[in-house]
Amino acid sequence: MDAQNSFYLLNPSGDLMNTQNRIEEFINQVEWRGLTGTSPSRDQVRHALTQCDLFLYIGHGSGGRYVGRTIMKENDCRAVSILMGCSSVRIIDEGVGFGNI
Repeated sequence: MDAQNSFYLLNPSGDLMNTQNRIEEFINQVEWRGLTGTSPSRDQVRHALTQCDLFLYIGHGSGGRYVGRTIMKENDCRAVSILMGCSSVRIIDEGVGFGNI
């Protein structure tokens, strides 16, 4: 894994300013590509998951609002994903065909 080939999504809802300020300091030091305080496009998420080695989500919930199951089902994801949100470890049944990954 090449840590420099990383993409982050930090505070996409724009309402975690204290967290954003703390994490931005680190992200600026490692010079990763990503978005802060804004929602990603579908193409940005697809590129991050299929072309990058590391995907880091820091925000509310699990990140599912931005990284939907359709993107996961339609693409071969290669990025190691680190989800840091209040629901990131909550297991949700997504129905038939998705739980066999």
